[in-house]
Amino acid sequence: MDYAQKEILIVEDSESLLKCMLEGIKNFDFKFFKCSVDGAINGQEGLEKALHKQYDLIITDMKMPEKNGPEFIREIRNISTYEKTPIVFMSGYFRITPSDSYESYAEDLIFLDKPFSMKKIRNILKILFIDRKKIA
Repeated sequence: MDYAQKEILIVEDSESLLKCMLEGIKNFDFKFFKCSVDGAINGQEGLEKALHKQYDLIITDMKMPEKNGPEFIREIRNISTYEKTPIVFMSGYFRITPSDSYESYAEDLIFLDKPFSMKKIRNILKILFIDRKKIA
């Protein structure tokens, strides 16, 4: 069977969580696609990676050094190839919800509270890459 390759970028300043997510997603066994996953430790590094490679999904933390999540997302959304790319926006500091401050770049933004299980990430990938394709 010919699998589709989905490119995913994870931007997370906690090295232990980043490593866990990278390994967890690489080990997911989906029937119709495979995941290739890259990591970045802050928004600036994530932006640089996104300028050199096209990702199908971006998962980013909210609070990070150098360039935080909202700054990173604003800049990503200004790149034409990322205007509609799904982004998972995660935070462990407070419950995040869509608000007016995110309105200008919130299309296809998924909010995820920490802590979360890898099962939750797997379900998000399934919804984005399998269920959404069935609907389209």
